This record gives sequence, structure tokens and C-alpha cells, in this order.
Amino acid sequence: MPAGQSRPFPPARPFSGYSRAGTLTRFGHPRGLFASSRRDMVPQHSHIPLEVAAMTRILIADMKQETATFNPAPTTYDCFRIYHGEQMLDAFRDTDTEIAGALDVFAERAEVEIVPAMAADSVSGGRIPTADLERLISELVDSARNAGPVDAAYFCLHGAMAGESEPDPEGAALARLREVLGKIPIVVSLDLHAILTERMMEAADILVPYHTYPHVDQYRTGR
Repeated sequence: MPAGQSRPFPPARPFSGYSRAGTLTRFGHPRGLFASSRRDMVPQHSHIPLEVAAMTRILIADMKQETATFNPAPTTYDCFRIYHGEQMLDAFRDTDTEIAGALDVFAERAEVEIVPAMAADSVSGGRIPTADLERLISELVDSARNAGPVDAAYFCLHGAMAGESEPDPEGAALARLREVLGKIPIVVSLDLHAILTERMMEAADILVPYHTYPHVDQYRTGR
């Protein structure tokens, strides 16, 4: 490949992932796991209408941490860098992140109103204590509820968080967010090392992963 030329994304295909126990797990999906926004690729359970009219208010939220279950040091609430509302936009705009990519796309559409909810990020660490994880998820859900009616939502997640008593924090959060937001399109970006679960796939309409390792396409994934 010539120097400076980027490698194209591989074609979409069903994903086989490893569980935390190391067992190969295949998640069946009617049209493959990572769907595109094309009409013929909308999952059968999707809440995305075939003809999307004026989508004005789009909620954005973020909750990311890669848990190392062998790390004895717990990742507490205080380990997370947390932003609310406009603070979130100020922190992520013009960065090489998924959120920045999404913000730039939305900025190109005059009819889109960005609704920033909450962002919580931490470096890799041990399992998240039960009370701390519940606080994080509750604050995330409350931020979405307090945002008022929205037409769609984008959640930036890692996909490999783990709590001391909850093995699937992202799935738990998405399920609760779906209850609050109702039948609107929900799009989720994920790290390449995400551990996908049935709860995550049931709650989200579209799941978009990084395609590179080392990870250099966070911004492109957000777009």
C-alpha cells in the first residue's frame, strides 16, 4: 500500500466476539450485527422509521471505561472525568474523538439541535463497585430524562466495562435509557474490544465499532 494511503474499512459482516470468560460467542442477528443506515440494512427490531423526516433534537451522551477484571484496584466514581450539558461540548469539540466526529456532522445540518446530556470517562482499571456504577448509570439516565423529548440519541460507549456485581454495565445502561427515551433511533459507537451482549443489541438500533488497532479512527467512527 502506498505511503500515506489509508486502509479502507472492511465490508460489514456478522461479528464473533469473545466473552469475558474467553468463550467464543456468536450473536445471531437478522441482518448482521453492524447495520448501516440503508433501508435494506435496518434490523427487524429497529425503531428507525424507513423514511426519517425532520429529526431535530439529537441527544448525545458518553460513558466509557475498559475494565481489567484482574486489576485489584477498583475503579470508583471519583476516577471518572464527568461533564454535564454544555461542558461536554466544550470538552470534546475539536478533539480526535467519536463525540467530536458526531458534533461536526450535526453542525453541517441546520435542522439538527444537539442536546448534550452527560459524559463520564475513566482510564482502564479494576471492576467498578456496585454503588459507584449505579450512581454513574442513574446520573446518565437522569441526564437523558431531563433533556426533554428528543428525536434520536447517540451514545458513545466502550463496550468492555464491568462492575463488581454487574457484568454488563453498557447493556444495563442502554436498557434503562431505552425505557426513558422510548421508540426513537438509538445509535451506539463502541471500542473494537467491546464485548457485545444481547441487552446491548436489543436496546440499540445501530452499533458502530472502531475498525483499527491501534485505534486511530475514533473521529471517523463518530462521523
